Amino acid sequence: MHSLPSAKLLFIAMTACFGMASAGSALAAPGGANAPAINDAVKQYFELDANADGRVTEVEVLQDRGEKFKKLDVDGDGAITLEEVRALFSEVVPDTASQSLKERGVDDLSVLFIDSMDENDDGRVELFEFQRPARKRFRQIDANTDGFATPGETTVFFSRMRL
Repeated sequence: MHSLPSAKLLFIAMTACFGMASAGSALAAPGGANAPAINDAVKQYFELDANADGRVTEVEVLQDRGEKFKKLDVDGDGAITLEEVRALFSEVVPDTASQSLKERGVDDLSVLFIDSMDENDDGRVELFEFQRPARKRFRQIDANTDGFATPGETTVFFSRMRL
């Protein structure tokens, strides 16, 4: 795995691609303004609750990542390539964001994305690599390690997150 110029930049790019862009950017707001954004982030996380039991499991999180993986793996070869990421980012990352990233020293966000997830350095991101960050986040949220992310645990996690 490669050193990241900025984990924050990668998080912003991933949230833009995967649906938490408004929550991700709003979480960075100072002071009491975070409360509505945290609530939005919790609501969005709980959209993963496939069986609507009020708790999110690791299986539900990984199923969601699997669905997102299939959309990114355009050619269906079992791996996300740099070309596939570039095509997606060219559609979803606004030009102003790309310019801002270049000013911060990130010439190609697609390379940053691949490098940050490509554990075996083969230039491709397989499903297990793509699911790794979501698995790690789930385990951070599930504070009591009972296998479920509850609204309370999720709220605490997002309130502690600083972007």
